[in-house]
Amino acid sequence: VTHLGRLPLGWFRAEGSGKVKRAMTGDLEEMHEVIAHALGQLTGASTVMVVATGYLLLVDVRMACVVLGVLLLMGIFFRVSMRSMTTHMNRLVAADARISAAGVEYADGIQVVKTFGTGGRVLRRFDD
Repeated sequence: VTHLGRLPLGWFRAEGSGKVKRAMTGDLEEMHEVIAHALGQLTGASTVMVVATGYLLLVDVRMACVVLGVLLLMGIFFRVSMRSMTTHMNRLVAADARISAAGVEYADGIQVVKTFGTGGRVLRRFDD
């Protein structure tokens, strides 16, 4: 946030409010996810897997080996699928910034559009 205070005012006009919103709230949302949800979910999921695998080892060792093999395959597929995640997330963040900027532009300009009666023509560009 302190970085935003040092930027020239022209940057805000050029970049739009979507990037500013992302800079202000993005880190906070990510921290909330980690602090409020991720730790509990990780603990619960790990506990269930350890208890279930231990039970399977007691009941049937072969079935426990099958389950562990499937978990290993899932881990491998997960790592392979996450390789391209950075690219996709960057595209998602950029699209979110464009949508936010268009929404603010729409809301800020609606009064002017209504005043001058050019609503249909001006608002058509927001259809995409």
